[in-house]
Amino acid sequence: MSISITRKELRRISVQVKRGLSSYYIKPNGLEVFLINIKDVMNGKINPKTVGKIRIKETDALGKSRIQPDDVIITVKGSAFKAATASRAVQNYVISANLIAVTVNDEILPELIVAYLNSTMGQLELQSRAVGIAQKSINPKSLMEICIPIPPKDKQKQLTEYFLLSKEYDALIERERELRKQINNHIVQIYMMR
Repeated sequence: MSISITRKELRRISVQVKRGLSSYYIKPNGLEVFLINIKDVMNGKINPKTVGKIRIKETDALGKSRIQPDDVIITVKGSAFKAATASRAVQNYVISANLIAVTVNDEILPELIVAYLNSTMGQLELQSRAVGIAQKSINPKSLMEICIPIPPKDKQKQLTEYFLLSKEYDALIERERELRKQINNHIVQIYMMR
């Protein structure tokens, strides 16, 4: 079955691009905010449990770095690039300078952009635009030139549902792995550490 796919540069489907805050904005007696960093971007979403708090200056840059539900969050520094969709749980959190947030128009569901950027093809695209040796980075202009495949509207919801179910399955496997590790540790403690 052949599906007609159009491609558009990320900048052409973006409504707003938000840059993260650098350490310049840190102020010990400033406003306390939740600051999302690279470590908080996991499996296509932001993990609110790992997001730390920081105090920063209240400036216009603060408002421009706050994220909203359905924003696409992309890491732009590091050894591996990741993308995530912001949920309501992280609404109004602030992103660090290692991240860019993109609000997209209604041509494509944000989860599909995240799925593409986290896929092998998307990762190759991101890596090809990265510069640097010790720590790779992608400049915003180059990031916005990435061509995003846009499936037909009638297929987007089905694809999004599949990717969400896939994430849930991955989370279940991870919880099972952690539980099995706890059981193994408990058995060692009871039967082998007497």
